Amino acid sequence: MHRPFSLILLIIFIAVSATASADPLKGIYNIEGWAPGADIKGPSNYKGQLAIVNKGLNYEVAWTINNEIHGGIGIYNKRTKTLSVGYADLTKKHFGVVVYKVKGPKIEGVYAPFKGEVQGKEIGLKEDSL
Repeated sequence: MHRPFSLILLIIFIAVSATASADPLKGIYNIEGWAPGADIKGPSNYKGQLAIVNKGLNYEVAWTINNEIHGGIGIYNKRTKTLSVGYADLTKKHFGVVVYKVKGPKIEGVYAPFKGEVQGKEIGLKEDSL
């Protein structure tokens, strides 16, 4: 009687493990960023957290910076290991695009706000890799 139940638990564990390992982007990242035009050799202009969640073929992304939340939707390119995201804070009419290069638990992004003429930079490290 216990053998089929153990087998079912093993199958569920393998399925969950495979799903988790198949989506390396999903998670919480500690981020810091430099405003467009800022010198990345200097101190960052902001710090916060970035949450990435898989939604079918897309990714929902949320930044929490200085108690403000910005949301976005992204597409991951497995070949180039890049996540491209359109983001917005509609209450402030602030929006733009960011492209992250995924390097294991690290991400490196370049972003362009709407009506911006130069780009900002953002880096992050996944929390479970700290």
